[in-house]
Amino acid sequence: MFTKYVLVCVQIIALLLLINGNPAVAVASNLLIIVHFIYHLRRFKAVMLLVVFMSTYYMNFAYVYYGGYKTTYYDDYFYPMYYVKTLLIMSLFLLVLYLFTRRPEAPVYIADRLERKSNWALYLVSLAAITVIIMLGKSGENILESGGYGMNSTATFGSLAISEYVVLFIILGYYYSRSIQYASVLLLGLSFLYIAKMVLFGGRIEALQVGMLLFILFWEKRLSLMTMLAGGGVIYYVFMVFGRIRADISFYLQNPENINFGLTSYSEGSYMPSNAGEVLYNSTLFSGLLQDGLLGAGDRMAAAAAFVMRIFLPTGRIPFEQAELSNYLSDISPAGGGGFIASYFFYFFGFAGVAVIAMVIAVLLNKLARASHPLFIFTGIIILTTFPRWLAYDPITMFKMSFYMLITAVLYAVVHALMAERPGRPAQQRPFLRLSLVNSREVRAHAPKSSARRPVSPAGARLVKGSLQDSRRKRASG
Repeated sequence: MFTKYVLVCVQIIALLLLINGNPAVAVASNLLIIVHFIYHLRRFKAVMLLVVFMSTYYMNFAYVYYGGYKTTYYDDYFYPMYYVKTLLIMSLFLLVLYLFTRRPEAPVYIADRLERKSNWALYLVSLAAITVIIMLGKSGENILESGGYGMNSTATFGSLAISEYVVLFIILGYYYSRSIQYASVLLLGLSFLYIAKMVLFGGRIEALQVGMLLFILFWEKRLSLMTMLAGGGVIYYVFMVFGRIRADISFYLQNPENINFGLTSYSEGSYMPSNAGEVLYNSTLFSGLLQDGLLGAGDRMAAAAAFVMRIFLPTGRIPFEQAELSNYLSDISPAGGGGFIASYFFYFFGFAGVAVIAMVIAVLLNKLARASHPLFIFTGIIILTTFPRWLAYDPITMFKMSFYMLITAVLYAVVHALMAERPGRPAQQRPFLRLSLVNSREVRAHAPKSSARRPVSPAGARLVKGSLQDSRRKRASG
């Protein structure tokens, strides 16, 4: 704890220096906190991976301020006066998240906290839903046919992003498949098929999310920390190289000698573009347009209202053009879309919004480390599965996906309870809705002990009867 509080004090000093226009100390302080944060969370591997992923965005400040690299294709807001503000926002977010996230005292394996159930019907419904999403979620040209990522023409079913909702049915299929033979094999097979299709159709984030979910459900306990970090590094490296060739994949497949397999991108001069660099620039756009007075309080209020509405409604049904905020801002000044979660909440509510969302995430992660209620565990798994989307592209994913996870889980629980209430089944075997939603271990712990007497065997009854008769004869003779 001493190291943690020392780093917090250093970060506060770095923020004060940053306010006065000195970013170098803040960049170094952020990296020190991230290194200790990763060590701090070594017993909670899923959350540790979230911090490792987050570190790639903070590293880009080092490229900009220490290396002097330009990490984006765009120019309008690539200036120190704008990037200092973004660094301040992201440094505050990291400080609050680090300060309020507790260190687990024992290893945390989320899947072990789920007391799974067996229901063939609900398991098959989940498999059917996954299959439909694989078939209809995305269609059109894949990147091999079109020649590159972003050049392919794809369509989604009903203009809805249903492909991302596959994680709901993988979770519930896993939960209701206890004692079903080969259930995990079928789930893994469909999941890998989904990942392959998403990569071919340009859905790298969707593929990464399902990969993270499979890690939580099947491999978090089996893989050692070093194996996990090594595997994560390989996956990150593959995605990084793929990101460099995705714009003209056909050319690079025919001329593999032109592929850059280095650990860093490079170009002429000091130009080093990257996906994280684009996200950093887009995040700068959020505060830069406000700083220049191009957007006012009305825009911020409309964007905040639209954000809340998006939890319950499809984005296309919302009557505010600020509903897709990053696209709305990129129409004012060209940018690639997306943005760090802290920049969104700064746009909505200022620095208070940045601190609050960091604190909310920390509280949720702390509760997940001790949770036993299935509904809360489901929600926590969704948050940890979808962080590649909500952390750096669109924070609505964390709230919207959690909302639909809860609805779907409750519907499954109702059906499971009704099926258990069918006629002819012994009453003591009928789990009511309350029992299907609450971990049965909690129910047993709080259940009153039975006061009924145990049945006595015939031999025991004769022994007791003989003892009573002997005692009567002794009293009579006395």
